[in-house]
Amino acid sequence: MDRKKALKRYLFFGCSLFLCAFGIALVTNARLGTTPITSVPYVLSLLSGLSLGMLTLLVNIVFVALQMLVMREGLSRKYLVQMPVVLVFSVFIDIAMALTRFLPLDGYPLQMAAVVVGSAILGLGIAFEIVCQVAIAYRTRLAVGNVKTLFDCGHVVVAVGLSLLFAGTVLGLREGTVISALLVGNFVRLSGPLAQKATRLWAE
Repeated sequence: MDRKKALKRYLFFGCSLFLCAFGIALVTNARLGTTPITSVPYVLSLLSGLSLGMLTLLVNIVFVALQMLVMREGLSRKYLVQMPVVLVFSVFIDIAMALTRFLPLDGYPLQMAAVVVGSAILGLGIAFEIVCQVAIAYRTRLAVGNVKTLFDCGHVVVAVGLSLLFAGTVLGLREGTVISALLVGNFVRLSGPLAQKATRLWAE
């Protein structure tokens, strides 16, 4: 792939990251919970007062460190290349949280609508990430494959444990978290054909 095509693909990947961040922010600012994938950073954010983006960065650094320990591969390139992507994604989350914080989501129907729309945007962003096949794409495929439910449940269980341990109650996890968990994978599949067509942007 020549430089022009590669640049187009990476720019598109950046846009897909922002779509994911915007979807996460919309679900979270609906105040009915957060997405399963951000449940641990969100709980830590509520406990610490740090931003969701900052905690997303810190939690992902821990996850990458754990990956290296489990795989016993040391500080290899495939782990290092994740860090710039996670950093950009974390910044995008904070930007999206600021953009969606003041949306007039008063009333349960509007809040629930925001959860559904946010899940759809997140699913579209993930589908676009997959076809880009860069940086963290292999992790995205894992998250939307057959182990998605287990992957999401693991995050939620850890988030619940942290909430009970440090606050004595469950923080930041509500029906919106469950609905997002059920919807995102379906929206990824529905967005698949559109994402495949988008590859023409850098294939031509």
